[in-house]
Amino acid sequence: MFLFKRRGYFYVDYFDGAENRRKRISTHATRKDEALRFLSEFKDRLSESQKPDFISLSRFTEAYNQYVKNRHTPNYFLTVERSLGALKVFAGDIPLKDADRRLLESFFDSVSERSKNTSNLYYCTLAAAFSKAVEWNYLSENPLKKIKLTKIPKRLPVFLTEPELSSILEHTAKPDMKDFFTLAFHTGLRLSEILNLEWQAVNLAERIMKVSNTETFTTKSKKERIVPLNQTALEVLTKRQPKVFNLETKNYVFQKYPGIRYERDFLSKQFKKVVRATGLNEGLHFHSLRHSFASNLIKRGIPIVAVKELLGHSDISTTMIYSHVRREDLVNAVKMLERGGY
Repeated sequence: MFLFKRRGYFYVDYFDGAENRRKRISTHATRKDEALRFLSEFKDRLSESQKPDFISLSRFTEAYNQYVKNRHTPNYFLTVERSLGALKVFAGDIPLKDADRRLLESFFDSVSERSKNTSNLYYCTLAAAFSKAVEWNYLSENPLKKIKLTKIPKRLPVFLTEPELSSILEHTAKPDMKDFFTLAFHTGLRLSEILNLEWQAVNLAERIMKVSNTETFTTKSKKERIVPLNQTALEVLTKRQPKVFNLETKNYVFQKYPGIRYERDFLSKQFKKVVRATGLNEGLHFHSLRHSFASNLIKRGIPIVAVKELLGHSDISTTMIYSHVRREDLVNAVKMLERGGY
């Protein structure tokens, strides 16, 4: 903030935090002492007008949770709920403005002792929440701007081979679970996408299905996509197709009861239970079926851009984590030369 003179009058140049831009205002004074007096009074008024409104952490949590619930996926809402809930358990129901850098660094350190991944997840979630708090005038600035994420060594995704999938299916007693695991392996759909898949989105004649946004479900990228069905996926869906559809409820491809989906945690636990029963890699989880789909495509030389579209990634950098699979094939190909491959 500073004074400058133009055409005989003094002006104040200042930054308006509410509008996020520089502005100018006339002091209507021609003398410097009068302009300085105006400047002093203007500073006081500006400081008062830009002072954040008071709100407690619990009240902000309630308001922000409702905001997220109306605009984002159920999974993201749960992450937000857990992140803000964990912060409240750590700090108590403090004024939101007291969630400063020192407190938040202590919070992330305490979470990081248990899990660095969880700490980073909370960081990303709270960064978005505090940015919204600035917009709502509850904070003057985001306290996480000066806090850095914990660096975690990147791990390559764990995936299944077809023989390993066969072993899992052999140890799976429930037909529904067998079909669920098979469809995930051969389509690359996320767990939530299969849970919310309705028969109206499946076209067996054209061998495609549409991953759609509905009243009760939003895709992770918020975009819809078409997924072709290979022979195995087609057979699974053909076998499951009901002869009669209920017009009064949603017709899910996988449902516990008519119109009632399976619970996400139940499916995850069922898969993990079978993995342990087969003695396979403990690092395998349901999402590994999606990794397997992507890895198999890359191994067969499918362009990374096509894989991105099939997986529904919004950014190709996410898909690039699977490029290591193709590199391994290339390394093996070069090794063949050592055995007289020319």
